Amino acid sequence: MAEAGEQETVSLEESTDESEEEESEEEPKLKYERLSNGVTEILQKDAASCMTVHDKFLALGTHYGKVYLLDVQGNITQKFDISPVKINQISLDESGEHMGVCSEDGKVQVFGLYFGEEFHETFDCPIKIVAVHPHFVRSSCKQFVTGGKKVNAVCRHRQSLRGSMFAL
Repeated sequence: MAEAGEQETVSLEESTDESEEEESEEEPKLKYERLSNGVTEILQKDAASCMTVHDKFLALGTHYGKVYLLDVQGNITQKFDISPVKINQISLDESGEHMGVCSEDGKVQVFGLYFGEEFHETFDCPIKIVAVHPHFVRSSCKQFVTGGKKVNAVCRHRQSLRGSMFAL
């Protein structure tokens, strides 16, 4: 019986030593800086609904259906009026030259940020996801996937964006 008590004491001491070691190890701290400039201006008038990050810029979608491209300091570089309702998701290709956007009113748009290539589709229900192929700009077969509650994943592809659409 005395041995069991001693073992318990040793176990408690060991666990206390381990917890003290864990507490003494500091977790790495994340360095960050709040976005300001244009972001402050946007958020005074609207609420952010989604955001995606690229090496070159940030894309911010809002509840009033706008998409803003921001530089890394938060300055607005471009603004797109996509829809009168909430933007659900934004997708960018790897090069940052094409953007896919879907919204609560069923609109899906994929377009070039620097040239006129564009695709629009409207579904009869909210579209929750859109994903542009990472190599959209380099591919001869432009591809993206979109979906929602009533619309199971739909893949669109072809030489031009007027091409075929099929359910996955």
